[in-house]
Amino acid sequence: MHRNVMLIDDFALDRFLAEKVIEKNSFAERVTTFSSAIDGLSFLRSTDEEEQLPDVIFLDIYMPIMNGFQFLDNFVGLPELVQSKCKIVILSSSSAAEDKERIGNYPFVKDFIIKPLSAEKLDQLSL
Repeated sequence: MHRNVMLIDDFALDRFLAEKVIEKNSFAERVTTFSSAIDGLSFLRSTDEEEQLPDVIFLDIYMPIMNGFQFLDNFVGLPELVQSKCKIVILSSSSAAEDKERIGNYPFVKDFIIKPLSAEKLDQLSL
């Protein structure tokens, strides 16, 4: 079981459903949710205690103001502790080949899941 999970998605229903799947399947002790990538980055920048950092970040790609790709571009500038501890999993409704190809440019992205999140998809994660 992972200790902490962060979920970043602008759509409330997707956040709710993913959080319930994570909790029901005992994937994490704690789930922290954000409706924007900006808020997720702010949390990561302000947290200097390792045990407060998420082990896994589920990140949506298409969000207003700051999208998932912009989040990933900013993630590179975060402290080494954050980059080494947090594994990112894209959780998106997009199955576009160009999105998957672009995500391949980010070595800290460990997996890509098409919404909705399910118990089977959690089991298949390659973290």
